[in-house]
Order: sequence, then C-alpha cells, then structure tokens
Amino acid sequence: YKLIDKIDIEDVVNKLFDKKTFKHSDGNNYSIDSVKFDIIKNRFIASCTKTNDETVSAKDIILDRAIFSNLFNSLASTPAGQPFIAEENQYEQMKHLVNILKGGVKEKGAGRHIQFGLLSTDLGREGKEITGPQAAAKDMVKMIQEVRISKPEINKNKNFIRNIVKEKYPNIFNGVKQNSEVNRYNFFLFQLEQMRKAEFVRIDDEKAKVDLSSIKGFCPIKKEHGFSPLLVTPNINVELSGFTETYEQLMDLPNNQDFADEFYKDCEKLYIAEGYSRETIENNMILQLLLMNGYLNIEDITRGKITEKVNRETLAAAKFAVVKRNNSTEKKSAKK
Repeated sequence: YKLIDKIDIEDVVNKLFDKKTFKHSDGNNYSIDSVKFDIIKNRFIASCTKTNDETVSAKDIILDRAIFSNLFNSLASTPAGQPFIAEENQYEQMKHLVNILKGGVKEKGAGRHIQFGLLSTDLGREGKEITGPQAAAKDMVKMIQEVRISKPEINKNKNFIRNIVKEKYPNIFNGVKQNSEVNRYNFFLFQLEQMRKAEFVRIDDEKAKVDLSSIKGFCPIKKEHGFSPLLVTPNINVELSGFTETYEQLMDLPNNQDFADEFYKDCEKLYIAEGYSRETIENNMILQLLLMNGYLNIEDITRGKITEKVNRETLAAAKFAVVKRNNSTEKKSAKK
C-alpha cells in the first residue's frame, strides 16, 4: 500500500493477465489481450478474444473473482481481499517463521512445539457451504484438545491461578465456590505477564539481547516478579469507573460519610493488586468492599451490571474510603 502511488497498477495487472485464457460463464473460452481500469466503475475491464470459434470476435469482460480463481490459486486471506498485493518483506518474515518453528539454528528452541490447526469456512463452493463458527473451527477445536493433553503445564497453570486467587482473596472465597469468569480473566493476564518476562534475542545471534525499552506500550518485567491476580473484570472495571466519576459530590448527601467510615475500616482487610493502573487497583478494592459487605455476591461478577444492585451513594462511599486509604498509605511511604 505504501507504493500504491509509485507503481502503475494497470501495467501490473496487464502483466498478470496478458494472453491468459479462461472459460467464461457464457460457456465460451476467451483469451485476454489487454486490461484497462475503469475509474468510474472502479473495475478492471479486460479486452478478450473468443478462442473456441473460427470467427474472431472481441468482447469486454469485467475481471471478477471467478475469472481470477479460474486462472490462479486464489485465497480468501489476501490483504483486504486484494489478490495483487503482498505484504512488505513477506518472504523474509516467512523465512524467520520457518526457522523459529524448526527450533532455531540448533533446532532445540520452544518453537518446535508450536502446533497449527486449519480454520476453514469453505466460502463460495457451490453445494458445500459450511455455516456457523463451530463447524468452521472444528479442526481448531480438535487441535486445542490435543494440545491440552500433550501440554500438562496448561492445566498446571490453571490450577496455579485458582489457588492464587483463593490465597489473595480469602475474605471473598473463604469456603465459597470460585468464579470461573475471574479465573479465566486471570489466566489470560497470567499468560500476558509470562510473555512480558520473555527474553528477546536476535535470530542470527542468540547471545545478543534485543533492547525493547523504546517500544511504546511494552514494559518487560523481571522473571522473578510474582503474579498479582485481579477480582475486577474488564466490564466491571469500566462500569465502576463510569459510576464513580462524581463520587465527591455524592459525599455531601446525609449519612454517606458514615457509610464511607464503615468501608474505611474494612480497607485493611483488602488485597492490593500490583502492576496495574491506579484506577484498576482502586476499582478492584471497591469490588472487594462490595462483596465483603454483602452488596454483591460472586455470581454478580459474571452477570455484570452491578450498578443494578448497588446505588450510586454506596459506590461513592466505597470509592471515598479506597481513595482515602491509598492517599494515607502514600503519605506514610513518602515520610519514610
């Protein structure tokens, strides 16, 4: 796409289709003499000659997907559906990918264990249209099941997540069944964190480390860093942020300060997550307070829309208590 204004697309398409023969939907065979781009119709128009008739006759035909598939091995995964454009440095990238999948130069790397599945929808095949994601992804589902059997560390990591969630939130999950939504989200966060612990090296020199400090949005962490689970899920995080923006104004309501004082006493029992934004950490603490004081139950985390059960005044009081506690802790740390 970067070269779109520097190359003559019409010339490129002519080279691709010059003298190519194909069978048209009208039952006749044609040979392509030249191709021109119709800027009004936004289509390539081919000037063709009928080849299966002694009488020479010319005809203009629009180059469509059917003609392209008749001549070439077309793929549905071409960039933006455009079969004439390849990604920049695509060949070199494929070479690097193949080398990684082989396990590197010494063929001992973890890339050897990467498995692939075929995801196909069989689009456009007459009489064999497959619909629905389950049918389309059946090979992928089978592959995932096989990987789970061959990779016991997946279940090991899932058990680790269940245990650490229960360990960090004893006031929430004490003798109560755990929430699958919370476990799934923390397993996702755990995998992301493991990727941030990865050590990147050059493909041509495995001893040379790659400095990624200048990449925006990517913050590598040390391997010994412990995982810190969250109770708040993305949907609830957004919901709490939206409903507690004006918490300070609501604190002027009668009895709301008393609510906040009660919440503040419980703040010492909360687990303070690490490695996340201040807003996420605060929302995680608010959710703990609501669960500990009976405003919500474990199932409400999965359902979402917690504001249907908790009013704005209660949320404001919990937010006030959490902010007060965090500010107090920061002041003590600054004095030390």
